[in-house]
Amino acid sequence: DGERTAARARRSIQRMEGFRSGRLKASQVFAPEEMARTMALCDLLGTTSAMDWWNLRFLVDSVSGELVPIVMHTTAHAPAQSIMAEHNGETLRTGREVVDRALADPVILGLYMACLDTFSGEGWWEVARERTRPEWDAARRVVNAEFPRMDLDAGVVEHDRKVIRQALYP
Repeated sequence: DGERTAARARRSIQRMEGFRSGRLKASQVFAPEEMARTMALCDLLGTTSAMDWWNLRFLVDSVSGELVPIVMHTTAHAPAQSIMAEHNGETLRTGREVVDRALADPVILGLYMACLDTFSGEGWWEVARERTRPEWDAARRVVNAEFPRMDLDAGVVEHDRKVIRQALYP
């Protein structure tokens, strides 16, 4: 079992190196649905800096071998001026390279746009938040006690929802 895990890790490292060198597209390395969903949620929540490469970690899916993104750090939520896809190909700041390359892949771009459409729809955020409240409410209280400025600002979410809708339906 240990050898199988080590072999899976070596394959994942090789695939990541293929992505970094440009030989492999993002959808050939990362779990496309999870990557698109994570980027779209960061757009909605105003936490796009969480997608900077130094804030990302990846879990290897044991069935598909794809890398699943895990956001390790978020800063305070800030209203978005635009969605990540509007800057595809023009790196606005260091750290966006993974996002830029992922959005250059038509598979991930299409999934990301679909997620944005769903997440920015009227009522989606409110329903999702209520359905998951039991799972996140206790953790939220602990985090907010330590970092009071880290609480989610519903005003930012509403602003970002409008920015997303304007980008999708100009």
